[in-house]
Amino acid sequence: MTGLFDRIADWVLASQRTVVFTGAGMSTESGIPDFRSPGGVWDRFDPSEFTFQNFIGSEAGRRRYWELGRAVYPVIRRAEPNPGHHALVTLWRLGRLDCVITQNIDNLHQRAGLPEDRVIELHGNATRARCLRCGRMIGRRSKGGSTRAWGCPAARRRAVASSSRAP
Repeated sequence: MTGLFDRIADWVLASQRTVVFTGAGMSTESGIPDFRSPGGVWDRFDPSEFTFQNFIGSEAGRRRYWELGRAVYPVIRRAEPNPGHHALVTLWRLGRLDCVITQNIDNLHQRAGLPEDRVIELHGNATRARCLRCGRMIGRRSKGGSTRAWGCPAARRRAVASSSRAP
C-alpha cells in the first residue's frame, strides 16, 4: 500500500493543477450516511421525485424537497470535518491543490477551511439556498429548515404590500 501512496504523492508533487473529486465516502467518516446504501436516504424517499423540474414546477415538489431537507439537515448540521477534509485543506495551503469537485452537499470542505471558490458542488449545498423570488443566497439558520425561517426580504415586502391592500 505504501507504494500506491508514494505514487499518488509523486503525481501531486509533479502536477501543475491538482483537482480532487469527492463523493459520499469523504463524508461518511463524519457521520453523514450516503444516499444509496441500505438504510440511506433513498430508502425513505424516491430519488425520481427530486428533479430540478419538479422543484421549480410545483409547490408540491418544493414541499417534498423541504421534507427531505428536514430529514437530512440535522445530520449535516451535527457533522464535523474529518481528517480527509483537513488533508485537502493542507494540500491547498501548500499550493498543491487547485480545487475540489464534490458530490457532497454538506459544506464540510468549506468548514474545514477550503475557500468557497475552490469547491465546486455538483449537487448544491444543503446549508444554503437561493431564493426563487429575489435570487439572494440565504444561509440555513433554523433546525427544521422551514423556508419561512430563511426570511427572504422580497417575500416579506410582497406580503406586507399585499396585506396593506386588503379590503
